[in-house]
Amino acid sequence: MCHRVELGIGDAVKLVPQVNHVKSFLGKLYSIFSQSPKAQRALEEYATQVHYEFVKIGRVLDVRWVASSFRGLQDVWKSYSALQKFTTDSDTATNSKHKAVCGGL
Repeated sequence: MCHRVELGIGDAVKLVPQVNHVKSFLGKLYSIFSQSPKAQRALEEYATQVHYEFVKIGRVLDVRWVASSFRGLQDVWKSYSALQKFTTDSDTATNSKHKAVCGGL
């Protein structure tokens, strides 16, 4: 039953084009922090500066299980202030490509 619910939600999400933008944004955040320990440390530092508990950014809107997507969205929401500082601070960018990605986010 859970699998059928997941498939139904997946089909419904595909019909809403705005969700693809959110999905792309959150996927990019996940890739930045899962592939770079330096970026993850910088985010942790920003989280302590804005007095928030550091929350690791996990994979969101993955193929399976709505609950994990919900938890991932909650983590991004909780870390919003730290993420904003991370993307606007030019010192966190390790190279020009990373700087461009952060500027786009």
